[in-house]
Amino acid sequence: MKKIFTLLTLMVLSMTAWAGDVYKITFNGANAEFKNGEAADAGSFFSWNTAKHNFNSKFNGATWDGTSFTSGLKMEGATSVSFSSTATATVTIVQSTWSDKTLKFDGAELAVADAAAGTGCRIYTITDVAAGDHAMTRGSGESGVFAIQVEYTGAVMTKLATPEITFNATTGEVTIAAVDNATELRYTTDDTNPDEMKGDVYSAPFTVADGTVVKAIAIGTGSYINSDIASKQVLIEGTVPVAPTIVSQAGAVGITCATPAVTIEYSTNNVDFNPYTYAFYLYDDATVYARAKRGDKTSEVAQFDFKAVAQPNDVETVVIVIPDGTEDNSFTVEGCTLTITGNASKNYTLGGNKITIDGVEHNTAKLSNGAQNTLTLPEGKKAVRLTLYSFVNAASAGARTSGWSEVNGVSYDVKEAPMGAFTDVAVSDGLVANPDVRSYLIDGQNKVTFTNTGEQLCFFAVVDIATDSTVIPTGINTVKAAEAAADGAAYNLAGQKVNAGYKGLVIKNGKKVIVK
Repeated sequence: MKKIFTLLTLMVLSMTAWAGDVYKITFNGANAEFKNGEAADAGSFFSWNTAKHNFNSKFNGATWDGTSFTSGLKMEGATSVSFSSTATATVTIVQSTWSDKTLKFDGAELAVADAAAGTGCRIYTITDVAAGDHAMTRGSGESGVFAIQVEYTGAVMTKLATPEITFNATTGEVTIAAVDNATELRYTTDDTNPDEMKGDVYSAPFTVADGTVVKAIAIGTGSYINSDIASKQVLIEGTVPVAPTIVSQAGAVGITCATPAVTIEYSTNNVDFNPYTYAFYLYDDATVYARAKRGDKTSEVAQFDFKAVAQPNDVETVVIVIPDGTEDNSFTVEGCTLTITGNASKNYTLGGNKITIDGVEHNTAKLSNGAQNTLTLPEGKKAVRLTLYSFVNAASAGARTSGWSEVNGVSYDVKEAPMGAFTDVAVSDGLVANPDVRSYLIDGQNKVTFTNTGEQLCFFAVVDIATDSTVIPTGINTVKAAEAAADGAAYNLAGQKVNAGYKGLVIKNGKKVIVK
């Protein structure tokens, strides 16, 4: 009986030995500070997306656990705070009351908590959080977070070792090494993450094609929790890359290659090749050549006859100068009103860096992701071209592929011609000397829309407005001809009036129409 009692006592002690350990991170000012109760490794317990985090003083005026907060962590679209616990825990999240926007914990939206009286913050308490990997992200909109605390309340668990993935570089055969105490290993080859229910159970080596991403996880039970996910891309030696694909997008050249892990080079004379990273702008017609390399293998050279964006002549040009220090998301320049939408929870902000064009500095506006903006011309005015000078804010470089996804109702694939980060082109005084340039022809519209994708895209715009003698690149001789089409008659692209039996592309009521 004594032996049984002793055994039970040891079991209870082992199950509660780590209960009560506290891991805490606070965001205050411009720092993240780790604090702890008993845990010695609090400094490595939490992690967050360093590409997107920043601290914002509008999240202030709160007090919690003896700390007065002057600035909180700004939760933007890609911001996350993660941790991996080895025991059941109670998680406390301290949020700013700056807005009623929500937070998500492990992907589930939290109901907005009541503000704690006298503290200037909202406090969320989530109990019985299972051991394993967890993350807190933004919910319905931009918010601020002051602190996150994880207190162990249950038995400590052991996290399984991460599986080791190896492959034969000649055949593409993949092997996943056994993991002690794992009930099984699961893997995927479609770039999704395996878990207890997803993926194939590993039993023997398997073969995949070049470029396949293999992910694997060790599954635990009882006192063992699942491992981290291992990931490896299989690259087979001797693979000859396919020739790159070259596209033209609004005056810019984009180059991609279907073969993974290659470097791309381009040339305009098929002799002198330069490294390709981002889309580049060409002002004149040219033949563009591109090749891809991996190891000692080089693809065939691709060739593309690039046609520069046609230049409307005799136009009225308006540079949309963004006023210094403005906080308005709508402003007017020479009668042209630019309305920047931002997302539902915030307006745009000044970009911080300025763009220099022909020796002149211009303020830039910094956009949030995926909102449509509108440029409205004065009554009776018609836009014939919109040129956007842009760069990606340094804090977001590489976080998302950025570019203009829509202009005046036409969609663009930004992955085909991605926009570069300004860290590649900025000069020492903080000016962007050679930004990304895209020039879009507009069919004589009074309003022009444009939408970005990717975070922290900074830009300024130039609009060309038709005059009585403007020659439009489509072939219509003057704006007068386009305006005449509004009387119900139809005109071909040379500006000639056609009869009712004419078939093909015509201008009618100021719009391009296909008559069948």
